Amino acid sequence: MPVSNQSDPSSMPLTTPPGEGASPQDQLQWLNRSLEQVRAEIGAERARGPLSQAELEQEISDLQQNISQLETRLKRLKVTCAKRKTEISQWQDWFAAQDDHDLAQDKQLLDAEVTRRLREIEEKEAEISRLLLRREELTGEIEMRQVRIEALRAGVHDLPMEQDPRILALEKARASVAAIIAKAAAHPSTTSRKSTRGKSSKKASSRNSEKRTRTRGK
Repeated sequence: MPVSNQSDPSSMPLTTPPGEGASPQDQLQWLNRSLEQVRAEIGAERARGPLSQAELEQEISDLQQNISQLETRLKRLKVTCAKRKTEISQWQDWFAAQDDHDLAQDKQLLDAEVTRRLREIEEKEAEISRLLLRREELTGEIEMRQVRIEALRAGVHDLPMEQDPRILALEKARASVAAIIAKAAAHPSTTSRKSTRGKSSKKASSRNSEKRTRTRGK
């Protein structure tokens, strides 16, 4: 008989940018919040003086180490999920091979073992999803520090804040999304217009039919 096991779920709160399937409105809201945050960060950075390149490189190294640890955890979770799926198949094979008279008790045991493993797989896969999002977040933090290193090298701290490349990049993205929203508002769906024209045509046809009927009646 296969061996029983217990699960160990965990959780990790995350905040991430909208994905590729997000609506333009959601993207615009996120970009507006990001601009506020980046302006605040740049303002604080200029007030205290920017971090040195060595400090930023150390932060990048620390973030990369976090990603490496996260990858190790992801690998273990995926291995565990695969193992539990194999165990479920083993339990199902075990039940199929039973030929005793008390199959009801065997079925109860099978259901309990399979249900427990399915629950654990669900928990592990949920954690995998959270960790994948966390990895994206950490990668974004690394990219931001790389931009700050480039800003140090280019001497942008001597320029007005609005000319900082971090703000310029977000402003460009926001303008692009805002243009998409404006275009959609100015040009309603073609399908909607066709539907409206179709309804109008049907109404006109109905009125003409009624007129012909009345004429014949006279």
